[in-house]
Amino acid sequence: MEQIDFEKLKRKAPFVYLGSRGNKSDYPLGDINGLKSPVLEDFLATTGLSNMLKDVVLRTTSKNIEDIYSELYETNHFELIEEIEKGIISYYSKMQIPTKPTLYDYLILFLRSKDCIETFNWDPLLLQAYNRVNRITKNLPQLIFLHGSVAVGLRKNCMRYKPLQNGTCSKCGEHLAMSKLLYPVKDKDYQSDIFIRHSLSDLNII
Repeated sequence: MEQIDFEKLKRKAPFVYLGSRGNKSDYPLGDINGLKSPVLEDFLATTGLSNMLKDVVLRTTSKNIEDIYSELYETNHFELIEEIEKGIISYYSKMQIPTKPTLYDYLILFLRSKDCIETFNWDPLLLQAYNRVNRITKNLPQLIFLHGSVAVGLRKNCMRYKPLQNGTCSKCGEHLAMSKLLYPVKDKDYQSDIFIRHSLSDLNII
């Protein structure tokens, strides 16, 4: 299997890393409709998904969604995992970027086409900002969604990654599928996951 040279990628272009805390600081009052941007530690409470765990006894005392998911995966709660992921998709798919320029807009405008933004966030706000800035300039940075996104679709057979709103692959015409969102933390593998590996290798998912 092809190995990714992260140091080579970093030398190729300036990287900006975005995590959930950066997202929350940019939208402290939520999106345009008041939906909050959760961080990992308060994720289930913020999204209203805590009730899904009412019949499960967890060993972990962590409130971090990745820790909880990892234990559910290890204990074969696959149906519950599927329901949680559906809840995450439903929550994030409703989010809309505020009408006024945000930190995301300014960040994208500041960077160039040889630059790159890596994000761990599942929400669609960065891509919405990208599409908005695209009306002003085409000199835009590459986007890498290291944990997937509800706004990004892929067609594995064609190795194509485009905004999910496009609906179909521009190469084969087949429907795009949403990228995987949840991974067991202990088994997170940036080399074997087709979406992440191809994104990092090409720096060209948008």
